[in-house]
Amino acid sequence: MTAQLAPINAFPPQLVMDLALGVEDIPTILDRYRLTDEEYEYLTCHPAFRSQLAVAQKTILEEGLSFKAKAKVLAETHLQTMDEMLNDSMTPPATKLGVFQSLAKLGGLEPKPQSTDGPSTPTFALQININ
Repeated sequence: MTAQLAPINAFPPQLVMDLALGVEDIPTILDRYRLTDEEYEYLTCHPAFRSQLAVAQKTILEEGLSFKAKAKVLAETHLQTMDEMLNDSMTPPATKLGVFQSLAKLGGLEPKPQSTDGPSTPTFALQININ
């Protein structure tokens, strides 16, 4: 006897995006969403799910999301290595600076460039109306 399968709209929309990105293997994704192989098979055969997956894959390719997602995974994977380099007394100072700058950039901690469109100091305006 087979288990009762959930309706197609009972699965979180992020599941489609996770599968479309292809950053993680399918068993990892299924485990995260607590899906069985039977439920996954049901989803992949369902026309609505396949359509959603195709749209997500097209969007990812057009917007470069796959590359960005994979780059984030790689950065996260090598974070420990970067930390070890920063704390290693044998790492040359120039290398440490490069690692530190990379971490600041990845963490969104770089200073924002100042705009050259206008004055760098706040402007003051005074308007006097005489009636």
